Amino acid sequence: MKAEEVGYLLGAIAGDCFIGKYKDGHFTIRLQTTSKLFAEKFKSILEKVVKKKVHYWQYIRRISDSPKKESKIFDVELHSKKWVEFFDEGLENLNCLSKKPKIGFLEGLFDAEGCFLINKKNPNDKRVLISNNNKNLLIEAKNVLFNLGIPSKIRSSDDKHYLLGIYKQKDINKFIQNVNSWKFNKGDNC
Repeated sequence: MKAEEVGYLLGAIAGDCFIGKYKDGHFTIRLQTTSKLFAEKFKSILEKVVKKKVHYWQYIRRISDSPKKESKIFDVELHSKKWVEFFDEGLENLNCLSKKPKIGFLEGLFDAEGCFLINKKNPNDKRVLISNNNKNLLIEAKNVLFNLGIPSKIRSSDDKHYLLGIYKQKDINKFIQNVNSWKFNKGDNC
């Protein structure tokens, strides 16, 4: 198990997963996403770290009452008390980790909640954005970025939603050099 893979899972789980601890002794980590690339990357890294197969399936979910508004959902699920407890407490120790797991954390969080925006009228105008309703999570990401020499800003779109942004081209280039995300190949994916 590589430290950056554990970091990746910390970021992806904190950004976009459900962690369930039930009174009946059932423990679950579950990712539901419309991105097949993200689901398969997450599944592959999770299986490598926990050293066991995880549940993976896809289905169609109706978005509204209209049958024309459907979305394909990819679902990855792990049942394990040990790993639920490990990942549930993992962010508390993020500051103690070395550089590689912190970069992995940024990659997982960006894959889960980020986008790489390219202005169609001006292709040199690019943005790296990460959105989440947990401001403390974005503050942790901002601190990791700062320690890598990448300035970023957090702003609020309303009282319940926050956006971390990297706006200067040299800082975006440094982020891209450090974070290996499939989203950079897609371009405008916000």
